[in-house]
Amino acid sequence: MSRTGCATLIGLCVVIAALLSPVPAFASTGAAVSAGSDRGPVAEAVAAANAYWGAPPCGGSVAIRWQTAVPASPVGGTTVEAWVSFLTPQGPLDFAAPPQTYSECVVNISRSRWPTRAAAAAEAVVFCQMMVHEFGHLEGYSDSLSYSPTDVRYPILTAANVPDVCRSGAYTPVLTPPRLHGFERPRPVARRR
Repeated sequence: MSRTGCATLIGLCVVIAALLSPVPAFASTGAAVSAGSDRGPVAEAVAAANAYWGAPPCGGSVAIRWQTAVPASPVGGTTVEAWVSFLTPQGPLDFAAPPQTYSECVVNISRSRWPTRAAAAAEAVVFCQMMVHEFGHLEGYSDSLSYSPTDVRYPILTAANVPDVCRSGAYTPVLTPPRLHGFERPRPVARRR
């Protein structure tokens, strides 16, 4: 699969630096907000993600953090837009663990892609699509090319896999041009039961 210089990674899970520390390796440079305490584009995208997946992940405790420090992309010429971090009894970011055991769940958003909430609001559909995709990781789905390109779980987010929930309500159907997004290594899928 070819990647261009303007390609961006989304959904990259970052390995926790110290297993003894409950703080993710790329700690927030700004205040974290609870997924349910924010207003505006974040609250709308979180509500859409919860509606898409049928219930809030992580017992409803998901922190949303805007990050200045972004992990390096494993794919040359790409950047990271968003990623999740979580702990499981088996260790950090273990997609084989049941999603109901995930704790310290965080959706990290790159300030270089969305520097402000106003920037997220300006691209509400794409921001919603990213949030639905990231919440899918908190439901136990790792990125895999085995998903259909029209599925939001597919690691390459384009106009073809925008969930309907992101096209309704406060969102407009106008999309920015599709960008290539990277993916994590495929892992076993542990679905919510």
